Formats: sequence, C-alpha cells, structure tokens
Amino acid sequence: MAKKPAADAPEKRERLPNPDDQWIDALRESCARAMAAHLKQSINTLRPIQSMTLPEMMNLAEACTSHWIVEVSKKIASEELSPTLREYKNLLLG
Repeated sequence: MAKKPAADAPEKRERLPNPDDQWIDALRESCARAMAAHLKQSINTLRPIQSMTLPEMMNLAEACTSHWIVEVSKKIASEELSPTLREYKNLLLG
C-alpha cells in the first residue's frame, strides 16, 4: 500500500543548473569521446575490453587525462575563475 504525501510536506524545488556543473558534464562527455577515439585508433573495438593489456589501458588513461588538461586549461584562460575553476587551476599550476 503506497503512502500518500503529507499535505504539509515542503514542496520540492527544481535546482537551477549551475554553469560549472554544466561545463563539468560537457567536459566528462568530451573526455569519454576522447577515450572512444583513442580506442578506435589504437585497438580493434570489437575486441573485449578484458583483453586489453596494461600498457593499452595506461595509454587510454593518458589520452583521457591529456584531453582533460587541455580542456581545463582552455577554460581557465578564457574567463574569470569560479571557485571550481580556481581549484582546477591550483591542481594544474600548483
């Protein structure tokens, strides 16, 4: 038997999208595309992922990390820094 919501329960509000969250989502998708491109270029994509060797997996991780660094660096250079971007700048530049 399903419970009915209480009449005095607070109404849930839609959370407004944060520009940093939207950018991070786009960055995550972009990194996934970079990984897919690397897989297509370097190994047979019909091959099971379990058959990848450690050097192949390390190269895949390097492709994703390199793409992340390039995209974050572009973002840092292009606009005023939000708290999230300041953290990324600190990670990249120390």
